[in-house]
Amino acid sequence: MQSVILDIGCGANKASRDYIGVDRLALQGVDVVCDLERSLPFATSSIDSIVTRHTLEHIHDLEGILREFHRIVKPGGSVLITVPHFSNTLGFSDYTHKRFFGYYTFDYFSRTSDPHWNVPRYTNDISFHIVRKRLCFRNFSVFSRLLEALFNRSRFAAYFYESKLSWIVPCFEIEFELKVEKAAQASEPCHALGISELASNRAI
Repeated sequence: MQSVILDIGCGANKASRDYIGVDRLALQGVDVVCDLERSLPFATSSIDSIVTRHTLEHIHDLEGILREFHRIVKPGGSVLITVPHFSNTLGFSDYTHKRFFGYYTFDYFSRTSDPHWNVPRYTNDISFHIVRKRLCFRNFSVFSRLLEALFNRSRFAAYFYESKLSWIVPCFEIEFELKVEKAAQASEPCHALGISELASNRAI
């Protein structure tokens, strides 16, 4: 059976034709049009994976959309997130950006403890395991790979970068891979949009 993967906030640039594109605008490649600030029209534990790139910075209620991700993704499923780093000066120019992200933003939604910066948890009903975090410096052309190798080599290197160097050597974006943690449960019938229908029609 083919995995059900959502591309949240895909716009007209869906990452793969095999993904289900979700956006608030009916652009080419968008299969499901909905308000991302409200409940997502998918049944609980019906999605294998979510991909979202440069979308969460436009969301007012970050906890709300993460709660929806946690609800609709199957236990052990993945959420792949790319967002601008807080030191990316271009991010401040875009008036549609509602927030900025750092290396530890999603630690607030995880039971994973970082020895260099242990953050509190403000919610206990959703939890993600942080599989991977990566600082990306694609704004430095040929030096990007060197900077990424240097500051992603360990959690301490990333901590040192953000606390001492981030305003000197700005980072462009951060990639996160999260795994959904929740008690195993049976999936609800896919009545909201009909996942089987989407798989065949790729549109609603």
